Amino acid sequence: MSNVKKKKVFVAMSGGVDIYAAREKNDGTSSADLVKKTQKYHKNARYAENFSKAAKILIAETKKDDLVITMGAGDVYKAGERFMGF
Repeated sequence: MSNVKKKKVFVAMSGGVDIYAAREKNDGTSSADLVKKTQKYHKNARYAENFSKAAKILIAETKKDDLVITMGAGDVYKAGERFMGF
């Protein structure tokens, strides 16, 4: 087992379109609201208004060999592409 300390960072972003209600009723919860609630339990939660800001946060908060997962609907993968320099 490695002695390397792992750091977890949670980033929520709007990317122009905030949280999208699919089959459920939209209750008005935003990505910023999600981060505020997450910060109660996870001190490294961050909010980004767009893909570029999300990529900047990831660049600042990660190091070589860290695992970064982008998850969501639509074009959320663009945050990962910007982070990777594509």
